[in-house]
Amino acid sequence: MVKRNILITGLLLVAFLTSNAVGQKNFQGIGVAFGPTLFVGDSKLMDSSLGPKLGVYTVFRYSPKLSFRLQAGYSKIIAVSGTNKKVSTMLPVELVGMYSFSKMGSFLPFLHAGLGGAFYSVDGSPWNNHDGFFIAGGGFDYPLSDRLNLLVSADLRYTTSDNFNVPVGGLNDGYATVQVGLTYKFEKGKARFEREEQKPAGPIVVERPGAAAEKEPAKDDVYLQIVQLKSKIEALQDQLDQKDAQIEELKALLKIKDGKIELLQAQVTQLKKERAAQPPRTYAEATRPKMRTASGVKARYDAALQLFNSRQYKDAMQELMQLYNEYPNHFLASNFIYWIGECHFALKNYAAAIEAFENVLNQFKRSYKHDDALIMAGIAYLKLGNADKAAQKFQELLQKFPGSEYAGKARKLLKSIRRDVIS
Repeated sequence: MVKRNILITGLLLVAFLTSNAVGQKNFQGIGVAFGPTLFVGDSKLMDSSLGPKLGVYTVFRYSPKLSFRLQAGYSKIIAVSGTNKKVSTMLPVELVGMYSFSKMGSFLPFLHAGLGGAFYSVDGSPWNNHDGFFIAGGGFDYPLSDRLNLLVSADLRYTTSDNFNVPVGGLNDGYATVQVGLTYKFEKGKARFEREEQKPAGPIVVERPGAAAEKEPAKDDVYLQIVQLKSKIEALQDQLDQKDAQIEELKALLKIKDGKIELLQAQVTQLKKERAAQPPRTYAEATRPKMRTASGVKARYDAALQLFNSRQYKDAMQELMQLYNEYPNHFLASNFIYWIGECHFALKNYAAAIEAFENVLNQFKRSYKHDDALIMAGIAYLKLGNADKAAQKFQELLQKFPGSEYAGKARKLLKSIRRDVIS
């Protein structure tokens, strides 16, 4: 009867404190706990037996790091000293302070320490025994849902007496406990918790002469600013990627131009050698009317390329078209058509440039301008926004001319096209 009255008194105490705390700003929630106890007094641990522990508790939080747990309940301690065995039934009430550390994922570890007191009965004796104890241990808190937390703790309790087993003149008795609790968090305490743990640092308020201090922005405003900044960063990153792609494209075009300049220089050198090897002309030969010969076609072709290199694209294109109309079967005929396409490309007439490059590929089975026409046709299709056609030209270049000087650029452009399609 006394045992039941004491248990009811403890539960009523916790309920009373809880009901008064619900309206307080520091109240977090209530919970139930269970676990084992193990006597660690004067007896050997291997001789001791586990006893049960049950309890109800309330949790108060005063800062993001510091909280308190008030608990009342029921526990049983089985103490053994040699052949003697005592079973003590306790009704403890305890208060512990919990200091939390930084989160480890979803786990919130903590250390706790506190004081407690209990009425107890030994081997069925009357409930007129009482004792106090000190508590020290640790544990962790783990969220199961928005309202429900798992509380796991382990501690050692050092009592103020040596009465739980047969006294042998040693240290005061003690016992270890492990308990698992389920904490139900109320909305008010929960919201304050999350606000204190997650609220970002506000801006520094500076007093200006003649003006009131600026108020800290609301939490929603800060989050909105963060989202806007992230969007701006992503947009800048996209622009940077586009600029990188354009730089790569310009580098490839520059390489193509450099190659063509080298070819022209080699041709000029060869012509100079041929001219130097020719015997001096007689007066009759010098005054003879000039005929349109193969060497004359080559000279006109070189002059047209010089116009192109001087950015006189329209004049160069006109001369190249005349050359092709006059000498459609010349061994440089595919070159005439190709450079007409280059002129159109330089003038940003990409559709006309593609038509010229396609003529080089389709009309001339043999031409050392095939790989040039393929890479330039692909780039022109990219300029028109036709990525599929461009990819076809780059793939054809890699299949037919794997050793071409433009193979590396074709691979880079293909990779860029595929990345854009995926994104």
